[in-house]
Amino acid sequence: MPLAPSGAEGRHGGCFRRPRMVASPALHRLTEGLVAHGVDLSPWRPDFLLRRLQRSALLSGDVFLDRHVERLLGSEDALGSFLRDLSIGVSSFFRDPLPFAALEELVIRDLAREAAAPPRVLSLGCARGQEAWSAAMLLAERCSRFSVIGVDRHSGLLAEAAEGTYSAAELENVSFGRLKRFLTAEGEQYGMSWELRPFVSFEEYDFGDGDLPPWVEPESFDLVLCRNVFIYLRREVRGKLLDGIAGALRSRGALLLGPADEMPERSDFVRLCDRVGLYRRNPR
Repeated sequence: MPLAPSGAEGRHGGCFRRPRMVASPALHRLTEGLVAHGVDLSPWRPDFLLRRLQRSALLSGDVFLDRHVERLLGSEDALGSFLRDLSIGVSSFFRDPLPFAALEELVIRDLAREAAAPPRVLSLGCARGQEAWSAAMLLAERCSRFSVIGVDRHSGLLAEAAEGTYSAAELENVSFGRLKRFLTAEGEQYGMSWELRPFVSFEEYDFGDGDLPPWVEPESFDLVLCRNVFIYLRREVRGKLLDGIAGALRSRGALLLGPADEMPERSDFVRLCDRVGLYRRNPR
């Protein structure tokens, strides 16, 4: 995931609730101090950042936030731990069955039948790769060639995603048929098979300011997964990111948001299925 607060309103309308602004001298000091480290916290919601700062102080045993901020700014190790904690790395295979069922029936089947070129999927905030690999399984069942690219700012999570090794407990939502076809037992864990690996890759990039990676070309993807990312970003950043996603999707490309992500009123997206956050890019 991007450096979270680790997937808009702005000029597009008022669908999103205004985040509660937090007046915290300690948070202001941290934000200013991180500029010297090349870290910009401004795109993320202050209430989220304050909760993470309070959590960090509690775990460190610091009673006062201002003292904890000075500890962070004075220690590369402590600061690194705090920044890693800002990355929301929660994900799972086929997370929430209903959205993935809708994705399979309303998007993947059409891609397999109608796509003029091998389908391309972008997974934003991919964390440890579970959703990227889940999409790859759906595509592999219907397509001989495809591409899934997972993007996250956290190099440690990306390394685990690329390794593609998971415990049995992490695979509980994977059907027996898919488990048998797409994974290989490796001791007490399972690794992704070589049927999938050539078609899945992971790239490090922080899109927390709303910009997509520079290698994302216009109209180059058929599906974008951006689940539970918007809820951590400021409204104007959400709008900027959504603009980028709309431009990256081919005509009638699809976008899957998370259950807590609200889509503002936009003319370039139409809802495909109620209650699952699945949208279609309007034809250009």
